[in-house]
Amino acid sequence: MKGSRGAHGAPGAGGADGRPGLKGAHGATGAPGIKGEQGAAGATGLPGLRGPAGQTGQPGSAALSGSVYTRWGRKSCGSTASTLYEGDSYFQHLCHR
Repeated sequence: MKGSRGAHGAPGAGGADGRPGLKGAHGATGAPGIKGEQGAAGATGLPGLRGPAGQTGQPGSAALSGSVYTRWGRKSCGSTASTLYEGDSYFQHLCHR
């Protein structure tokens, strides 16, 4: 014959922590952020190295040294200058002194 059931006992002590679980899957990529403001200008760099010297050019002609000027409203250059260019209009006349 079976006896009657007894009263419930007191709760037992908690067990030890279990092992950590596996890592979850990565989430979806988020939307790009707003473009930030432009930063301050950086410092000026050092000057570069000087390049090699170029070749010496041909000597110039002394005949073309002097001043070039426009004789506005004239068709001649005067006694101390020579005509370099004479245009089609009243205002196109270059002289060389």
